[in-house]
Amino acid sequence: MMQVVVQTPFPTPPSPPPDPNFLAMQAFDLLATVAVAVAVILVVRWVVMSPIGQAIGDRLRGKRHGPLTGEQEDRLARIEAEMQALRGDLGEVSERLDFAERVLAERRDRRLGAGP
Repeated sequence: MMQVVVQTPFPTPPSPPPDPNFLAMQAFDLLATVAVAVAVILVVRWVVMSPIGQAIGDRLRGKRHGPLTGEQEDRLARIEAEMQALRGDLGEVSERLDFAERVLAERRDRRLGAGP
């Protein structure tokens, strides 16, 4: 007669209970992440809903706030007139600078040409 021997694996020891400190740290990390995410969302929402955020959004969409008033048109006309005057003055200063550079260059050439 043949005997059958069945070997059973060693019984696994029961798993130790979870470490309460480890679980507390995991919960704290999760809570900190959620708190930071909520804070970031609130700050972004506040910026977007503020007048500055709305102005940035309007600017990105290419939206204007309406036609210019009479006072704004007068101010714009004065600024444009001042710009034209400044351009004229700058052109005149540029011409004077060119003239002064030519005169100085001629004097330098005369001094170099006179040599010993």
